[in-house]
Amino acid sequence: MKKNFKNNFLIRYCHKFLFFISLLIKFPFLKHDKELSLYRKKHKGQRCFIVATGPSLKIEDLKMLKGEICFSMNSIIKSFDKTDWRPTYYTITDPGVFESCKDLVKEKYFQKIFYRKGLDDKNKNVCHFSLNIIKYRFCLNSKNFKNKLFPSKNIKRYFNDGPSVVFSIIQLAIYMGFSEIYLLGQDCNYEGNLHSNIASVDYKFKPTNVQALSMIDCFENYSSVLDKYSLKIFNATRGGRLEVFPRVNLEDIIQPKENSL
Repeated sequence: MKKNFKNNFLIRYCHKFLFFISLLIKFPFLKHDKELSLYRKKHKGQRCFIVATGPSLKIEDLKMLKGEICFSMNSIIKSFDKTDWRPTYYTITDPGVFESCKDLVKEKYFQKIFYRKGLDDKNKNVCHFSLNIIKYRFCLNSKNFKNKLFPSKNIKRYFNDGPSVVFSIIQLAIYMGFSEIYLLGQDCNYEGNLHSNIASVDYKFKPTNVQALSMIDCFENYSSVLDKYSLKIFNATRGGRLEVFPRVNLEDIIQPKENSL
């Protein structure tokens, strides 16, 4: 009993100590937190599209999304010579992909870019965010480690990392107040082509279907807490393996808006 009390006391003490250290680490990034605050509830009650780069994504899909609020990521930038569609928000967290795309990233394609902390920060449109700034909170207590697979309750304090940048984007969307998210090009399938031919990029280490399964597991965890965020997620991907969210056809989602013009 005394041993358990001593262990629990040490864990609590370490939590407080490491939290203080995390604040010191975070101090240089407070100005970015202030900028991030400008996006809190900015799109309350609206819908958005998260455009991933799976092999099912077509250039025709991007054309249909003009006028919609869209997040996209990573190698989607390689499609910009084929379409005048641009995502409203662009997010990049993978250092390897950044190295492949950084010359294009520095062009003025976006309203706002969300970088992972540690990537290039010379672009004036950048709004930094950090992943797992207090990661220790999930590492000291193995029982809480699975919390990493759920959306962060306060992204100004930390993002919960995941097996894909899509999970960081969902946390941004929650922070911005969106009530509906539509996933597109989220195949969760790494057999054959990894990316759409309109947004191809060479990976040094290619993802595997083990990672695809971990993505599906993470989506399942997200789906279990959506009610708490007053959020609905739909899957508008053509095919693929993700069956966690209700399937919808992109044409059916976009068509009502076209008829109203």
